[in-house]
Amino acid sequence: MEFRDEPMKAYLIDRLQFLAVGVLAVLIGMVLAVTSFASFPSQAPKKVFTKRELKLPEIVQVIGIERKNQKVAFGAGIDADDDWLNGTTFKIKNYSGREIVHLELHLNFPETKALGNEMSFPIYLGRRPGVEDQRADPVAIAPDEEVSITLDENTYAQLKRFLEYRQPISKINQVTVLPYLVVFADGIAWGQGEYYRSDPDSPKRFIPIGNKPPQNNQ
Repeated sequence: MEFRDEPMKAYLIDRLQFLAVGVLAVLIGMVLAVTSFASFPSQAPKKVFTKRELKLPEIVQVIGIERKNQKVAFGAGIDADDDWLNGTTFKIKNYSGREIVHLELHLNFPETKALGNEMSFPIYLGRRPGVEDQRADPVAIAPDEEVSITLDENTYAQLKRFLEYRQPISKINQVTVLPYLVVFADGIAWGQGEYYRSDPDSPKRFIPIGNKPPQNNQ
């Protein structure tokens, strides 16, 4: 098509150049935006310690958490790498009025429920009565005494292998800390708000006896 009207021709050429410049500017803006977004590091999820609250009195409690020489509050998100649990120390206090000779602290991982049952990793302290060939050192935790349990390199390696049967450790951002079972020097045990005594016919087994502390001769 030939334009006889030169002013019109010049006007159309000018408009086309304007539109071309506008389209180019938009494309450059999109490229810069995508590049900036790609180069901006995504923020990693916060790591959180929680504890399960019981309706009944908790005679053994986790009263503190420490990692890298810093105290951590329950429910407070912290910035940490994938190995955030390595070296963590849990401080536990005995409010039972009895001497404890065996304690099981469980670390539960709610995020693992997405692929099955919630995974729970036990950490043991002391020797459980009625169980032979135990390698753990004996303990005697007096009433009102505080003890510390640390996820050392060896225990953490076991924990990592345990979790990665299900999912990568990098996907773990929350852990629930739970004193699962304690056994006293008099043979009575406590767990999850209930008291137990050893089964005479099977010393490894405990029989529930209620949620009130028994007398030593019961």
